[in-house]
Amino acid sequence: MHDVPAEPVAGALCYLLGWITGIVFFLVDRRPSVRFHAAQSILTFGALSLLTVVLGRSSLFLPLVLWRLLGLLNALTGIGGVALALFLMLQAYRGNRYHLPVAGAYAEKLAEK
Repeated sequence: MHDVPAEPVAGALCYLLGWITGIVFFLVDRRPSVRFHAAQSILTFGALSLLTVVLGRSSLFLPLVLWRLLGLLNALTGIGGVALALFLMLQAYRGNRYHLPVAGAYAEKLAEK
């Protein structure tokens, strides 16, 4: 038999490594709550990863002052992403289905499939 983590634990683990663990749990776990957290993780941290790449690449073409500003914005995005992941992990572990403003609605639809 396979040991399956409890639903709140699995939901929290969806956010542990951002979109990577989100994809893993979305593919292997069929419980609606876990699929919701996995989908929200994929959408949220996929978008943050994309934003980080875009900010990093676009800074290559800017003057030094703007380059530093984008570097700061990129760092703040990373720190905010970690804080958001910790918050979402705590919410999932408590059994809350916390909906982020945009990603939450899409995650609900994906979780139903």
